[in-house]
Amino acid sequence: MPVEGPDRKQTLRPVTVTRTYTYRCLRIRKPQREQLDRVFRHLTWVFNQGVAFCRERHEAGLEYPGLKGLSADLLTPLRKEIYEDGQEKNSWLDRQLQSNTLKKVDRSYQVFFKSVKDWKESGTGRIKGRPRFKSMHRGVKSFESSSPNHKPRPCKNGQYEIRIKAVHKGRTHIKLRFNDHRDILSDPTAQVRRIRIVKHPLGTGYDVQLIVERSVRIEADDRPLLGVDLGLRQSITLSNGNQYKRPRAATTKARKAQQRLSRAKLGSNSRKKKRLTHQKEQRRLKIRRRNALHQLSAKVIRDESAWLGVVDFSIANMMRTGGGYRRSLNRELAEEALDALKQQLTYKAESAGGEAVLVDPKDTTQQCSVCGGKPEDKIGLDIRIYQCAHCGLRMDRDHNAAINVRAKAEKVFDRLNVSPVSRSDAKENSFDDPRQTEGSPLLQGENSAAGTG
Repeated sequence: MPVEGPDRKQTLRPVTVTRTYTYRCLRIRKPQREQLDRVFRHLTWVFNQGVAFCRERHEAGLEYPGLKGLSADLLTPLRKEIYEDGQEKNSWLDRQLQSNTLKKVDRSYQVFFKSVKDWKESGTGRIKGRPRFKSMHRGVKSFESSSPNHKPRPCKNGQYEIRIKAVHKGRTHIKLRFNDHRDILSDPTAQVRRIRIVKHPLGTGYDVQLIVERSVRIEADDRPLLGVDLGLRQSITLSNGNQYKRPRAATTKARKAQQRLSRAKLGSNSRKKKRLTHQKEQRRLKIRRRNALHQLSAKVIRDESAWLGVVDFSIANMMRTGGGYRRSLNRELAEEALDALKQQLTYKAESAGGEAVLVDPKDTTQQCSVCGGKPEDKIGLDIRIYQCAHCGLRMDRDHNAAINVRAKAEKVFDRLNVSPVSRSDAKENSFDDPRQTEGSPLLQGENSAAGTG
């Protein structure tokens, strides 16, 4: 909430934030790599056992066991099994990891049950399939734990170490080390809630993800509230008229690698090498796109405002099936990653001393931001200039939608009893007809629209 007065820049407020930090594991030698591969294969087997157990109960006419039933009726007997020579069969791995794998089975079934229920109630939508068995080559690629025994411990050279119980060839623990280059764990208020070990798709390395909760002192942001409209031509359009386009990552190498892979002979060694090259290029492309998204969201928060109203589009509804044009549009929607952009704007606004709220997108594109009128015929995506038939307003359609989003965000903040705009800024950011003011955002949008139209 903005602070008035000359000392507002010195005002700090304590906030508890939860963030996920990713670290690259340091060099892992062959014995450790064998242990990790065995863990991932075993967790894939545990996942398949959970799916098979649920299917057997369903065929027998019994109810879904739930997470408690999976743990008590499946996991406990599995851990008690032993070989003929008396050695443990499935208890060589920490139970927490096995239990969390069964949680994935339970979440998958809950999603399936919810889709069936929604389809029966509304008669629309798509029923998502039941959980299926995973192959050992494309099975579980990550595991997590919230046990205190798995929390990072400081070791030499300023590094941290995670130990996981996994008995294999005389070794009792897997030891993963990483450098805390962000100095997060040195904060006395930092508490590691969960740790997650992620295997790279290419099998070339492993990442350690820490879900950390800590208390930080954030400077209150006194800038005015802005509306944010998301799109494809311009990734972000703000209610003040500014527009931001996410930099496009170069896809030439990825396309070339895909072409070489498609021409290679099936089953040949050359095709295996080209497949690996294609996977590496796809991974690099994914990293570039993710970094570009982070840079864009950080730039908006840094240069514009930390008080935002973001349109809450349903990307799944937008990506429908259709002809060639629809497939091309769906591909662009997937590459734009608007859901990830919404999430980044939300938590980065909180870290910058503000807040971002999601607003209903209904009528934000069709309604006039000045008089509130609506056109008789729905405005399609091909119409980029908004022309109001009631008051004569003419401006960029995304800019008009951003102003409507800001108006809805103000109502949300009023319900939350939060005032993101200070008294001195209230008149400047009011919703009177801005065409009466020279140099207003509407006139700027109109001039820019006329220049591009």
